[in-house]
Amino acid sequence: MKVVELFPKPKRVIGWDEHGRRTAHSLKQDQAWHDKHGLEKGPSWDEMQADIWTCTFPYELRRRRWYWSNVAERDKWPQHHIELALDEFDKAEKAIEAWSAYQTD
Repeated sequence: MKVVELFPKPKRVIGWDEHGRRTAHSLKQDQAWHDKHGLEKGPSWDEMQADIWTCTFPYELRRRRWYWSNVAERDKWPQHHIELALDEFDKAEKAIEAWSAYQTD
């Protein structure tokens, strides 16, 4: 008697495990490719600046600062990039404060 499978196992795809996650080997290959070609693996500086300068309230800027600090930690940004990002956040904070002061006058 032949058993018919109602839900056949999916075929194995190279680089992915049976749960739909990337395998360690494929992740290492991907990172090696980025390292070889000098490409960033995370969001770019332009994306960060656009994200910062769209904030109109101090609480939004605090949220963005928290988010980008996590991105910097995750992607292991060099210290000079972190310092530049902090300067950018300080400029945006001063601009928001100045705009708030202008609005209350």
